[in-house]
Formats: sequence, C-alpha cells, structure tokens
Amino acid sequence: MYRIILMIGFIFLFVGCNANSNTDTSQQGEKNNDIELTEISNTKTVDQQPSNQAKQVLQNYTNITKVKAANTSKLLLIAIDIKHSKRFSLKKTEQYLAKKMKKEFPDMKVEFSTDQKIVLELDQLEKDLQANKVSNKKLKKRLKKLAKLKNEKT
Repeated sequence: MYRIILMIGFIFLFVGCNANSNTDTSQQGEKNNDIELTEISNTKTVDQQPSNQAKQVLQNYTNITKVKAANTSKLLLIAIDIKHSKRFSLKKTEQYLAKKMKKEFPDMKVEFSTDQKIVLELDQLEKDLQANKVSNKKLKKRLKKLAKLKNEKT
C-alpha cells in the first residue's frame, strides 16, 4: 500500500514540476497585450523612432510586463519589468534580450536594464518627452546619468 501511495506521489511531483517547462523567455509568442507600453511621438526635439521600434520588438515576449525606452542620436536606453514568477532567470533573460537589442540596433550604443529604479526614471522621462518639456541637451544629460546609474554596483 505504501509503494502505491509513494508511486502516485512521485507521479504528481514530476507532472507538477514539468507543467510550465515550455514557457521560456527566449521564445517569442503572439503579441503580449498585458504589457505597459507608451509610444513617444516622433515630432519632438529628438526622433524617438529607435525607442519605439525597440518597444515593438520587446512587446512580443510574454514574460515582460513593462517596456520603457528613450534615445538620443547615439544612445538607446531600454528598461523592462519582468513577471514576478520569472525573476529567477532574470540575469539570463537580461543577457539574451540585451544581445538581441544590440543586434537590432548596431549603429547605436544600447544600454539594457531590468532595474526598477531605471524603469521609474525612464517612465518619468517618457512623460516629459510627451509633454515636450525636455530639450535635446537635457535629454542627453538625463540619459547619460541613467546609463551611469545602471552601471553602478551597489
């Protein structure tokens, strides 16, 4: 009797652990409609076409909940937020997506982050860009500061 209960327990354990094994972040699915995405108008002081294009590419990944991005003529800063249940593989996901974005924009310096502070700062920067409160010089200064903040080790 104990063997039967033990066998059934192992079967449930193995089936339960393998239920979501095919949901890898590197796999692209259909368009993710639950993602928080704000496109920045292109009629502002600096063309935000590269950041909007990066958002469209990252929108196809089902494990991403937010994408924030802004760019200057030479620097593209992207910050994403990942579903809480997928944060165990955060480093692997960040490396994969950073490499993909660098291939997508070879003529720009691409900075990629999953840090919450960068997400919040880029969100505020996007709002300022939409309201046309940021000049080209201020945009470069803020993005440079955020890129430096991203690379800090605390």
